[in-house]
Amino acid sequence: MRDAFTGLGIAGRGYALLFSSRRHLLRGAVPALLTSLLYLGLLITLVVFSGDITAWLTPFADGWAEPLRSLTRITVGIVFFAAVIAAGQAVFLTVTLLVGGPVYESISEEIDEQLGGGVVEEAQTGWFRSVLAGLGDAVRMLFRSLIWAVVLMALGFIPILGLLVPLLAILVGSWLLALEITSLPMGRRGIGLVDCRRRLRRRRMLALGFALPNYLLMLVPFAALIATPAALAGGTVLARTLLDEETAAA
Repeated sequence: MRDAFTGLGIAGRGYALLFSSRRHLLRGAVPALLTSLLYLGLLITLVVFSGDITAWLTPFADGWAEPLRSLTRITVGIVFFAAVIAAGQAVFLTVTLLVGGPVYESISEEIDEQLGGGVVEEAQTGWFRSVLAGLGDAVRMLFRSLIWAVVLMALGFIPILGLLVPLLAILVGSWLLALEITSLPMGRRGIGLVDCRRRLRRRRMLALGFALPNYLLMLVPFAALIATPAALAGGTVLARTLLDEETAAA
């Protein structure tokens, strides 16, 4: 439990670092805003066409008598909508990082310097190879998020078990958030996604204590405008903590 509270403190420090620089706050909010608008547009589309979608999902109920047919389709519609929200949230951060990759990388580098500087040893692989490696990690994270999105959506249609999908989605989303956020500062140190995940597994409670409050804030409409760059700042502190680097401000 001590690691969980330490992780919570790191999450709070991320917000302190973010609000200490108006430039970080404004730059970090733009990619999250674009992704939030896309996500909101998807949800509005689902609501508008909810009747057609539920009818397409329940062709077996076409010949049923009322009110059983309507009740069945309303239930399916609610479960489907909840599953889409959970799935969308699972890939939200990955898409945001892909959209604002250069911006977030720049912010993370500046925060690294603010926390001490001179500790990051760039891998001597060349700029082009570094970009390819970062893009490869992002694609792998997106693929992993999509797999979990499909799994969560499928579980949502299983009676009783579907009720646990929101809790499972929060835990999975928090873990993916910790992995994605720390992969940026870890990558600059020549540490790949596999090794980053291994280090997080050694201190799961620290990772979840950091990621859980950030993930819950991202569930609030447009709160991701602040939560995403703040999580990025905190993730830089988390990476340095996992690597036993100093995190005192210069």
